[in-house]
Amino acid sequence: MHLVAARLGYRALAINRGLWPQVRAALLLLHLFAITLMALPAPVGADRSSNYEGPQARRELAQVSDSLARVGVEASPEQIAALSIGISKKVLALRRLALAPFRPYYSLFGTRQGYRMFSGVALYGDRLHVQVEEAGQWRTLYLARDDAHDWRGPAWDSELSRSMLYRYSGKRYRERYGAITKFVAREVALDYPLATRVRISLLHGAVQSPAEARAGEWPEQRDRRVRTIRLVR
Repeated sequence: MHLVAARLGYRALAINRGLWPQVRAALLLLHLFAITLMALPAPVGADRSSNYEGPQARRELAQVSDSLARVGVEASPEQIAALSIGISKKVLALRRLALAPFRPYYSLFGTRQGYRMFSGVALYGDRLHVQVEEAGQWRTLYLARDDAHDWRGPAWDSELSRSMLYRYSGKRYRERYGAITKFVAREVALDYPLATRVRISLLHGAVQSPAEARAGEWPEQRDRRVRTIRLVR
């Protein structure tokens, strides 16, 4: 009797060992499918009319309208916005329907995609601008993408620094931007012991066109988020 039970147990174990690779592969495929479905690009926010009313959005709509007109398609910025809103609503509704069965899985295992990547193309950008005052005279130490003013260039030119500055330039991150300017001021004080003040700002303007980039020219820009810090030693 014990021998029969042992044989049955062995067979059950063998069956389980034979099934487990298939079960594991199915679970892995299910996981990959779920996270890929969540990570697919989606026009989140493009379904709200308020996102088409800002100055940059209006400029982009006008550019699209002009581009279509060159190929014989007449569409006003308002018509383009309405079309985009309508399509976005349909795409997002379909996406919600497709993701619904996986919502418990995302919540249980923390596999939802919470950060939107590449949500839009920025036509305007900022360049870090660092100036120092010595003997009552101001001069530029660093200006992003300017070889003539490249103080600590490798640090400020890095992708991480540029991403941080881009994010913290918004009003909601005033405290963090303030902390960055204080750090920059401390670094200037170390390298320039005769400096009395530091001015840190973001030079804001349109992104260079290919022709402007080749010629080394920049569209009109203006300083914003200006912070002037007195160096106390």
